[in-house]
Amino acid sequence: MRRIFRKPCGKNQSKIGYTRQAWRILAFPDSLCARLLKARYFPNGDLLDTAFPASVSPTWKAIMFGLELLKKGVIWRVGNGKQIKIWRHAWIPKPHSLRPGRSTRSCRLKWVHQLIDEDSHSWKEDLLRRFFHQFDVDEILKLHIPWREEEDTIAWHYEKTGTFTVRSAYRLGTSLKELDAGHSSSSANPDGARPAWKKLWKLPIPHKVRIFAWKLIHGGLATKSNKKKRGITHNGVCDLCGSAEESEHHAVITCNHALALREAMRESPLGQSAVPDGSQPPVWFRSYWFTMTNPIEGLITRPLSSH
Repeated sequence: MRRIFRKPCGKNQSKIGYTRQAWRILAFPDSLCARLLKARYFPNGDLLDTAFPASVSPTWKAIMFGLELLKKGVIWRVGNGKQIKIWRHAWIPKPHSLRPGRSTRSCRLKWVHQLIDEDSHSWKEDLLRRFFHQFDVDEILKLHIPWREEEDTIAWHYEKTGTFTVRSAYRLGTSLKELDAGHSSSSANPDGARPAWKKLWKLPIPHKVRIFAWKLIHGGLATKSNKKKRGITHNGVCDLCGSAEESEHHAVITCNHALALREAMRESPLGQSAVPDGSQPPVWFRSYWFTMTNPIEGLITRPLSSH
């Protein structure tokens, strides 16, 4: 056992080396080493979806150390969908976050095969649009479902061959480290576009605006939809337009009042130039923002007069 798990030199090489050992257990489950470790540490589970005890051998601690990076690069390739858990496993090929975003509503579906029409060997698009965000729906519909009965398989997402390589693992680890340094990895962007966080935190805008953007993407705003999910209110319909549920996307993108705000910003001469750092926004901006976001005073359609 000691001979198989030689300790790599250097901190970065150590992480990648242990990740490679974890991949070998995953890729060759019938090997003697993999069967011994499974019987000892996860007899009734799988390597990627098991909580391990704190008191383990040094060998297994090394595997757990490498497993952290492995989980970020491993993806399930859909066959019959019977081994893939919809909300727990990584199975949607996206730049970084390979798991789907949170469900748009309460969902009891557990396995990917429940999303597949067995007769036509195609995705049940109505279910996808009911429970998934649009960016996930678009990616799922690109996945090919084989006509023959095939088992789901595990692959390394960052190589076309699906086989783990030290080179691609090193690039992934380096990328994640850079994002951590830029305060961009505290939580995952639902659509996986993590490089955008680095740019967001460096924008020359007030810090509260960055926080608003962070909450917006992570579903942390006090929208009617979120209040309904938490049992605070029974009605999730937007108070301003009354035409749809007030999700984050609706509140800032599709709501008629949000559209009117953006149109007003485009038409105004001031909308073409940036407001100097530290100065107050123009009156037209404050008035429109006030009327578009307040559910009561939002009924006022005439902008405030300047002083």
